[in-house]
Amino acid sequence: MNSPSADDGVTIALTLTTDSSTLSLSSSHSLEVFVCARIIHSTCPGRSVTITADRSVFAGEGLEIGVFGLGAVSRQDPSRVIDFGIIRPRYHDDFEGPSLSERGYRLLTIPADDTGIVVPYEISFDRLFEHSTLRPEDITPGEEFEIKVNHGRCEVLWWCWGDVEGELKGKNLHTWSQGGNYLCSLDDRPSEKEIREKNYILGGDVDKFKVEDQTRPIAIRMIP
Repeated sequence: MNSPSADDGVTIALTLTTDSSTLSLSSSHSLEVFVCARIIHSTCPGRSVTITADRSVFAGEGLEIGVFGLGAVSRQDPSRVIDFGIIRPRYHDDFEGPSLSERGYRLLTIPADDTGIVVPYEISFDRLFEHSTLRPEDITPGEEFEIKVNHGRCEVLWWCWGDVEGELKGKNLHTWSQGGNYLCSLDDRPSEKEIREKNYILGGDVDKFKVEDQTRPIAIRMIP
């Protein structure tokens, strides 16, 4: 059964890494940051978990919605910030069907073993400074800037058991979830007949999907 019961729950651990601790102020190299997640507790050990990645740090994009906070903050002077240009997005759903795939949601599977997943963020040099009043020419080589995960963007809005490329293939993942529908609040629970006939998988209780934020700020030292 891929639809979690009301008692099912998962805890994942989140860490943050980068491929390089330096960034050149005179080149066009991108800054690469990696969000890593693995299962550390589950009411069903040995089972993979699939989540919706949208609107969260698991999406691999979203500087503008604050996945890494307001910006990169100078260690030497916290008033100096490379502003990421945060906006307040308004989400709306133009689809009438209750299937996650019909609505264009991105699905991500966290494997049952200890390998976990890695979500890459490639932040171009231009994007890094796109909305910032602090410009590259204002920065002294050697100055360090911290980037950290915004815990408010670590929330998962829908989850179920299984692998999206395995046992969930061909299944209809329904927007409704146990305990409260955070993804599409107006959608009702389908009837048992609908679940059988349309091969629906329902979401687990989002409040029982815990994210243990083990991340620490990563420091990027600016070089000539």
